[in-house]
Amino acid sequence: MTKIIARKKEKSCPGHISGFLVRNKEDYDFKNRYSKKTKNIDASIDNEWHKNLSEELLYITWGSGKFKNDIFQIGTGNNLYLITQKFMNVMNKFNVLEENWICIKTRVMYENSKTFEDEQYYVIQKKNEDRYLIEQVIDMKKSSLKKIDLDKFDLDYLNQIYEGDEEYEEGDDIYGDYGEKKALVLHFNQEIKSHLFMLAYENYPLKSNIYRYLYCSDDFATELEKQQPKGCEIIDIKDIAKIDPIDLEPYVEHDNYLTQL
Repeated sequence: MTKIIARKKEKSCPGHISGFLVRNKEDYDFKNRYSKKTKNIDASIDNEWHKNLSEELLYITWGSGKFKNDIFQIGTGNNLYLITQKFMNVMNKFNVLEENWICIKTRVMYENSKTFEDEQYYVIQKKNEDRYLIEQVIDMKKSSLKKIDLDKFDLDYLNQIYEGDEEYEEGDDIYGDYGEKKALVLHFNQEIKSHLFMLAYENYPLKSNIYRYLYCSDDFATELEKQQPKGCEIIDIKDIAKIDPIDLEPYVEHDNYLTQL
């Protein structure tokens, strides 16, 4: 069964780390991070951003709290992840990088103190052309997607995840009329051979949140769980509704909330 790697809250460690990805500290303006002197690398899936870069990059963060998780998603590109050596060791065991993943060694620096994190990190990204097309691998007749009513709760990141203003074709009984939908049930119509993979829509607009998740095989999940990774939890595809649950209050109350990485 396919698994999903979701984010699990860790004490005193933020789930999302604000920062910029640069070649070196000379490309960063410590007095004004948003100035033209700061040359943030736009890790877009639509260009060859990773070409002609140095062997090691620098991620400078101004977020509060120390890095403790073994995998983060960072906001300088499309589904760009920052991982530890622990996570990389599992990827190497299954030769994941041979499946067209971008991977660059990265050091982490804290903006305020200008000190480095001791841990070795890597920036990874799945190339868009090698993500599985949702229209081809997902059985929409057996899957269930539901529109999110954002008026029921006040969480900024959920608005960023689910809010949409794209208008779909009238009479679309799968995706509804407006906005992005959340997966309650997800069925693959074929076996995925990759050990770590992502999904992508062939056409726009993007009609649900399922392209945002990081999926893996049973074998990959078993090996990763042996390493006891921090900041993430592996769930079965049948439990996809536990990620960013529509009924939020019980999860918030028990501090057991899972969201996308």
